[in-house]
Amino acid sequence: MSSPAALAMIAPLLASLLAPAPALAGAEDPPPEVAWPQVGVVGVHRLHYDHLYLPKRPGVLPETLQVVILDDHDPRRNRIARFRPCCARRVVNEDLYFSGVEGRLTHVWRVRLESDGDDMLTEWDNGIAVLGKEFVRRDDGLIVVDLQGDGRPEIVRGCVSREGVYIYLSESSDPAPEDPEPLWDFYWYLGYDTEPTCPWLQ
Repeated sequence: MSSPAALAMIAPLLASLLAPAPALAGAEDPPPEVAWPQVGVVGVHRLHYDHLYLPKRPGVLPETLQVVILDDHDPRRNRIARFRPCCARRVVNEDLYFSGVEGRLTHVWRVRLESDGDDMLTEWDNGIAVLGKEFVRRDDGLIVVDLQGDGRPEIVRGCVSREGVYIYLSESSDPAPEDPEPLWDFYWYLGYDTEPTCPWLQ
């Protein structure tokens, strides 16, 4: 028969083996499998239109962040604005679909964008930001960002489909390719019919 002293020695080991494994934080939301910097969107939630939405938790936020405010009809009318990002918060996702993620995440990260007085956001603005990257306006008026760092920058575009907002980054200069395959894209389902402005729906 085992002595009380022996049982006392092995009791903690048995307890640790039988204890349930701790749950991983955010396990229901695996991060997107992408190799480039994180891309977020602005203006998709009318109650929090002055916030940036990201698919996963950001690292250290920069002091200022470029945001491209999108024109639904002509990408040459897109404009670059600057804001001070603040206070990342994990929130429930509301019909936001990010590139590199299968289906819809249950939670996303929301970052408040504070104005420095020069640039402002309205509740009707939609935009895009890339953490750790700079946007550049080309001679032809299009705004681009080198998302992969391969020297072939992607064009920033945004439009409205029949039921939602579509934002994407593409190397193609053709605004309406027959088979659009953007490097990165985002879709926000509106829940009602709209007049489409996406070129391939014209």
